Amino acid sequence: MFSRDEKEDTEALRTKGNNYMQDKQYLKAVDAYTKAIEQSPNNLVLLSNRAEAFIKLGYFNTALLDCDEVLKGNPDALLKQKTLYRKARALEQLAENEEDLIKVKEIYDKLETKINTESL
Repeated sequence: MFSRDEKEDTEALRTKGNNYMQDKQYLKAVDAYTKAIEQSPNNLVLLSNRAEAFIKLGYFNTALLDCDEVLKGNPDALLKQKTLYRKARALEQLAENEEDLIKVKEIYDKLETKINTESL
């Protein structure tokens, strides 16, 4: 696995990425998250966070790749919801026709149903 120092490095890089996101320095956030992912490639939170940074930069296709990787990785319920939302936002920006927008609406509807069911 990873040594204690590597784990701390991954966490420090994640924190840097989060701080860059707050400061709207999205390219630096992508860089920090990418370095953290190199150290911890199975960390789905890092991939989802990087997808958000890619969305902010307008790199919607790249964001979709990260979202799909997260969703294939069996994320917990909250991370799955966040990632589906991010995926829908990226798809919405890439939509070229009404059929594409219908797919996006289906994702949003699925999320809304899930959130409403869990809050009961």
